[in-house]
Amino acid sequence: MGNDVYQIERVLQADVCSGCGGCGAATQGAITIPLSAVGMYTPQLDGVSDSDLEKADQVCPFSNATVNESEIGQQRHTSSQHSDSRIGRYHSLWAGRIESEKDIIGSSSGGLTTWIAKRLLSEGKVDGVIHVGPSDVTRNGRLIEYRVSRTVESLIESRKSNYYPTSFSEVLNDLSLDSGERYAFVGLPCQCTSIRHLQKLDDRWNEAIPYVLGIVCGHLKSARYAESLAWQLDIEPSDLSSIDFRVKDPSRSARGYGLRVEGIDGRSAESEANKLVGGNWGHASFQPNACNYCDDIFAESADVCLGDAWLPKYESNWRGTNVVIIRHPEIADLLSRGRDAGEVWIEELSADEVASTQDGNFRHRRVGLSVRAADDAKESSWRPIKRVDAKLDGIPENRIRVTRARRRLGDASHKLFADARSRGNLEVYTSGIRPLVVEYEQAARQSFLERMRPKVERRLWKYWNAAVTTGSRIIPSRRSRR
Repeated sequence: MGNDVYQIERVLQADVCSGCGGCGAATQGAITIPLSAVGMYTPQLDGVSDSDLEKADQVCPFSNATVNESEIGQQRHTSSQHSDSRIGRYHSLWAGRIESEKDIIGSSSGGLTTWIAKRLLSEGKVDGVIHVGPSDVTRNGRLIEYRVSRTVESLIESRKSNYYPTSFSEVLNDLSLDSGERYAFVGLPCQCTSIRHLQKLDDRWNEAIPYVLGIVCGHLKSARYAESLAWQLDIEPSDLSSIDFRVKDPSRSARGYGLRVEGIDGRSAESEANKLVGGNWGHASFQPNACNYCDDIFAESADVCLGDAWLPKYESNWRGTNVVIIRHPEIADLLSRGRDAGEVWIEELSADEVASTQDGNFRHRRVGLSVRAADDAKESSWRPIKRVDAKLDGIPENRIRVTRARRRLGDASHKLFADARSRGNLEVYTSGIRPLVVEYEQAARQSFLERMRPKVERRLWKYWNAAVTTGSRIIPSRRSRR
């Protein structure tokens, strides 16, 4: 193409790579993507040919040479008759969870992501599911990695959300595109978008991956996020062997999940994540810079997107509830049959309800992106072109302060923890980050009424649920809810 600088080079220079793995898969491994010193997957371009750099440009979700998620949705989700600028195109919108009490305890939210993948596998619609799961940290230094499950048992062993960086390139490069095997892919929004770009680059991937399941994403975390939480529970980074980010407790609400870590020596510890420094998701600790430029919350490229239904009427239920955005009619049919068989409970949601499950995320990904893009434009910095205008006009001053404080906090967390790690002193990180946390919380502080309203709503829904609940089952019965 004769480019002086390829898009993938600009992405790396601007530090806006999410490490998804698309460039590695597009080039059959010519571009390698190892974990960097800050704990993020980062492509290595040394010695890579021009033709492979061109392929990377065409699959990177942060490349300005690719179409955006709205265009992908128009091209791929033709059966979806509805569209909303906040959530993309859609066939139907649901809240739901699996009915099994035994299985729900081991899920992150409502358990429907694993349930859908399991049904695709058990019904023979796919030969395997490409998803993330625990890794042997003593073998490769990773706590979590992409894998392929070909049995329901393997799939169930790896359920739950993992706030840890992952790259799918190695797994995809191990697959044979000529075998005729079909897979369901499960990933975050940027990963799903990269898969769609990959399918456009090489049509064989359309046959190999007929179903793409997306996960609602607030932002990514580096590998150091897990280490920082474990270290506060007296398990040092070099000793950490496993982590469970979503431990459910029937005595707490859906939001009140815990964190459990285990060391190589078998020691374990547990805590509520919010009680640890950096455990508050709003602080954006260990967030990669790429997430400052993402405007896709509900995995608009995917056939179905699932996340937590953060609505007052569901939050009091410790079991967790999924929000489900369906864009593929076969997925809608799976859920309908699951409801009829008594395996899942589902009820319809409006687009406004779906969007409100991610109110904070929209403030970060849409309003906040306008602020960050405007700040970058003022400094003439290169940035990926997204669907959000670079502007400060019309944005409340306190929201601008919150956005900038969060960005400073996130940037500093990487540097401070790297210093703490090299010096073997956790206090270097915790004492250094606390002033930035205070700055952010002061900027984000809401009025008394703003703080009380969601608490009152959750309390009222808790009383209502208790009033109509017999044992563990909410009435009316499943069949009368259709």
